[in-house]
Amino acid sequence: MVLAVAVLAVMALGALGYALAGLTTVGGTVSRFRAAAAGTSADAGQVDAVVTLLRGSVVLSAVLSLLAGFLLIGLALGLAARRPGARFATWVVAGLGLLLGCCGIGALVVQRAAPLDFGDDRAAAELVDLVAEAHPAWWIPLTVTLSVAQVLGYLVVAVLLAMPSATAWFRRNPASSAQQPPAPPTGYPPAPPTGFGPPAPPYQPYPPPGAAPSPPTRRGEHPVTADPESPAPSTGERWALITGATAGIGSAFATRLAADGWHLVLVARDADRLAAQAAELTGRHGVETETIAADLSTDDGCARTEQRLAEGPPVDLLVNNAGISLNTPFLRSSPQDEVRLLRLNVHAVLRLTLAALRTMTERHHGAVINVSSVASFGAIMPGSTYSASKAWVTNFSESVGQSARPFGVRVMALCPGYTRTEFHQRAGIDMSKTPEWMWLSAPAVVDEALRDLHKGKLVSVPSWKYKLAVAGLRHAPRRLLDRVARDTRGRIGREHR
Repeated sequence: MVLAVAVLAVMALGALGYALAGLTTVGGTVSRFRAAAAGTSADAGQVDAVVTLLRGSVVLSAVLSLLAGFLLIGLALGLAARRPGARFATWVVAGLGLLLGCCGIGALVVQRAAPLDFGDDRAAAELVDLVAEAHPAWWIPLTVTLSVAQVLGYLVVAVLLAMPSATAWFRRNPASSAQQPPAPPTGYPPAPPTGFGPPAPPYQPYPPPGAAPSPPTRRGEHPVTADPESPAPSTGERWALITGATAGIGSAFATRLAADGWHLVLVARDADRLAAQAAELTGRHGVETETIAADLSTDDGCARTEQRLAEGPPVDLLVNNAGISLNTPFLRSSPQDEVRLLRLNVHAVLRLTLAALRTMTERHHGAVINVSSVASFGAIMPGSTYSASKAWVTNFSESVGQSARPFGVRVMALCPGYTRTEFHQRAGIDMSKTPEWMWLSAPAVVDEALRDLHKGKLVSVPSWKYKLAVAGLRHAPRRLLDRVARDTRGRIGREHR
């Protein structure tokens, strides 16, 4: 990463130097142009118009170069400080820089290979030729050299950021692990009931307070405790409750947390699959497992899970993963199906989060991960209430996360894109036309979610491609999104129109 920072710094100096050179030479360039234009057939009005364009182009180029230089300096400082967002921002800027640099080089080549044809307008042709001659002799070679260097520099930086060493560099971010939660303003939160006690230090779920920090790991690896013979830390047991634990992302959470030494409470509808999964995790990792066979779309299922959150060994991490989608558009759906979706995707998340936070805020320790979706950032599936339910989950998690933070408790919305699970198959949704590159693996989603939780993020969007998608959904014009959404509906659901 030191090399990437150095390349960005050199590119920034080049951009600032180019801007300074343009501004300091524009006066002499204009003077030489006027002197040469006096001997042409162009009138004074034509000469003044070209001078205005010449000044404007130089000033605009200088301003853009200054902005680019300061932006590159900011990115270099962010990378050097291991800021979490600096890597992604640099990738975006590098992509835009490559595009603009290639366009600039292409324009220069085209201009040299195919000069403009002014027909019978001899005066215009003479003035255009004089503009190039009025610049200092070194100006055009400098412009070409900097354009080529810009393209190569952005390419080098993008490659360096994609290397495993860059991932290790950001994973060792000391600033993120030392972040202090914001102090609650005066009068907020209201005076806590008996048992809350004084404010606690910031929540550190991986490892818990007092435990030795885990060494940096590669993607897919799991941190180990100080005692390799015992998966549980010496400071006490850690318990996690996972809903929808027998398949997909829920199963990946269970596997990862068991490997990290967490004891588990597994919640799902299928009692047989729960028992088999619990036996496998206990046998492989030596952790304790409890199972709750419950349908969380019912009051009874939520009540039994709430009871476990309130009683027994304290739950330090709640993963609300259970959820469903429907393969029928809203206009052809039934009230029963839509209510079941809302009860599982919204109502159960609300009830279990509230039940968990009651005990976590008393202990000033704990975390909640609510599994949402990239679809929560836009109405990209017309006729589907799934994205609407997940929009609630994302907004709810952000809001509750802000209010729980002063108590040392973290709440985060996990918003993955297409992930290889049983989710779509169970809903009867045909995903055969989805490109291979759009799919994520459940273990990779879980790895990134736990890293983002450790950093204190309120929203986690795994994978750079879905981070770009979310940025587009948040900032693209609504009319454009509406057209894309209508086209998507046409591809996957003509029979429901």
